Amino acid sequence: MNPDTFLPCYIKINILSSGETAMPISGKIYNFGKANIDKAPAEQGVYVLYCGSPIIYIGTSGVNSTIQNCLVAHHLGNEGSCSAKTTTYRREVTETADLRAEELIQEYKAQHDDSLPPCNVKQDSVDHPGI
Repeated sequence: MNPDTFLPCYIKINILSSGETAMPISGKIYNFGKANIDKAPAEQGVYVLYCGSPIIYIGTSGVNSTIQNCLVAHHLGNEGSCSAKTTTYRREVTETADLRAEELIQEYKAQHDDSLPPCNVKQDSVDHPGI
């Protein structure tokens, strides 16, 4: 890897017995670029941001937004510099986005010594709720 393109992502990840990392949302992983974000669902749901393979943020659209709107905000830097490190993401459409996000956060914390993903803590005066 070219050191000039390295994005610092510091987080302990859980390795399963199969050697794979635990994924809170199954399904396709998307590159975090405008073309994919523009195709993201304009529906309620949850999403997970990654910097390489580590999870850096678990988010929810809540009831007043959409997955797509949230991803756009992260991509534009409106959610702080932490999520600017995002390289890929996963998403899940659900009408119970806040409840599902709470489940994902609790699953993550159980696997990471009760810690939140690094971008789910207050950064750059933008409050990323621990849900």
